[in-house]
Amino acid sequence: MAESSITVVEQRGSHQLVRQGARFAVLEHRNGLVYGVHEGARDGYPESAQGIRAAVGADWVGEAEARERFREAVARGEQVAQRLW
Repeated sequence: MAESSITVVEQRGSHQLVRQGARFAVLEHRNGLVYGVHEGARDGYPESAQGIRAAVGADWVGEAEARERFREAVARGEQVAQRLW
């Protein structure tokens, strides 16, 4: 059975909320690579379905939890941007 395609549900700044079937995840895009949004070291992967799956790993969740993670990631990103300006 083929895996369903990954689609972007919402994007703000460098963050994306993505969906694959009934699973959702949050990613960050920087310099042509995708990164999972989780604690600790994060490896960058090519911007492809395979790269997205590798970046997300086991961090796929339901829609409500993913949307909350997305809101938090965007807020953190905006705070960092304000400190840098």
